[in-house]
Amino acid sequence: MTFEDIVDEIVKTPRFRKQPEFIVIKTLIQKIGYMNNIPVVHVAGTNGKGSVVMMMASIFESAGYKVGTFTSPHLVDIRERICINHQMMSKEAFIEIYGVLNKFMKEMALEGYEEASFFEIILAMALMYFKKEKPDILLLEAGIGGRLDTTNALENKILTIITNISMDHTQILGETLEKIAFEKSGIMRLNTPIVFYNSTKEVNDIIKKVAKEKQAPYFEVLPFDAKIIKRNQESIDFSLRNKYYEYETLHMNTSGDYQIENVKIAITAIHILQQHFNLSKEHIKEGIGNFKWLGRMTYITPSILLEGAHNKEGIEAFVKHIGTNEGHKAIDLVFICMNDKQDDEMIEALCNIKRLRSVYIPRNKYIKAQNEARLMERFKQYGFDHVYPIEELKDFILRRKDNKGDQLLCCVGSLYLVGDIIKIIEEG
Repeated sequence: MTFEDIVDEIVKTPRFRKQPEFIVIKTLIQKIGYMNNIPVVHVAGTNGKGSVVMMMASIFESAGYKVGTFTSPHLVDIRERICINHQMMSKEAFIEIYGVLNKFMKEMALEGYEEASFFEIILAMALMYFKKEKPDILLLEAGIGGRLDTTNALENKILTIITNISMDHTQILGETLEKIAFEKSGIMRLNTPIVFYNSTKEVNDIIKKVAKEKQAPYFEVLPFDAKIIKRNQESIDFSLRNKYYEYETLHMNTSGDYQIENVKIAITAIHILQQHFNLSKEHIKEGIGNFKWLGRMTYITPSILLEGAHNKEGIEAFVKHIGTNEGHKAIDLVFICMNDKQDDEMIEALCNIKRLRSVYIPRNKYIKAQNEARLMERFKQYGFDHVYPIEELKDFILRRKDNKGDQLLCCVGSLYLVGDIIKIIEEG
């Protein structure tokens, strides 16, 4: 099978399963001979978990460690999910690993096991790769939730992290913040430290309750104690001072304010991990300075901004960024929303952009005709009438990529949309 054939086969499998016993993935782990002997940092949350993983990876790399990362979703290439020191495995390795894994899955089918899900296959492939490459640490991002997420089947956790929690995937995780917080808290382990972001009292109470039940030391990251020193379209210089650490100046190559909150989570985690690894203040400063995470407040060209925000809190952070940094520009949006239950709140926030000129809704694979009509109607309900469908996204983006002057095209609402636009720009 070719690389493309394998990817097509994998994406056709069920996305995930609710199975607290993790029967299928644990059987796959046993068959591939993975020993759960690499230290694991497990990160869950609604927003920011991928950024925290990649910030920590950058710090570990600055200290000379070999780092395995498992993240989701991917933007352009499925191999983005499985990396060693920010490098994807080769297509040849991907093909070889899948060939071996596929034999095990066929054995399991004959033994009466259920078909492996998409995330079980990808995680098993990652573990086969990490078994061979022997990284010093694994940084794992949970997909959805935590307690029942496939990644929670792994043991040997030395730290767990919960980033900001908000309403997302409610049909799976529950209709309240408390239920969602409980699901995220399921990644904790007995006597294993937990770092979490202080978002709301109801969330914090749940996390602390579970931590006490697990006898897990907890470290609370507060939503203040940072000061911006200098900023431009490409970067921010800022200081941090709290009860865990003090940094007079940190430099980050992104202009998204919200990433400062993720920096605080990542640095708190690194300070706890100093008991296991040689991680200095200079490694931390260098790692944060080297951090890059494509599709998160990324200016892919001077006139096109990509932001994968796909829920209310993410969109609100995006709108704040536009108001603070791009308030002098005329703003056009390419927007989709796959979360029906939050589209009202997201669109209401977007309509608060002061110089919003036009909104474009891509057709075809992103949304069905009735959803397109619903989104257009929502904008009009909030008093914004300049909403138009896009028939051909590629033609539209290529026409806009070299625009000059005081205008900015912002593409928001889905990381899948962001990934497609990256591919369009790269291929020209």
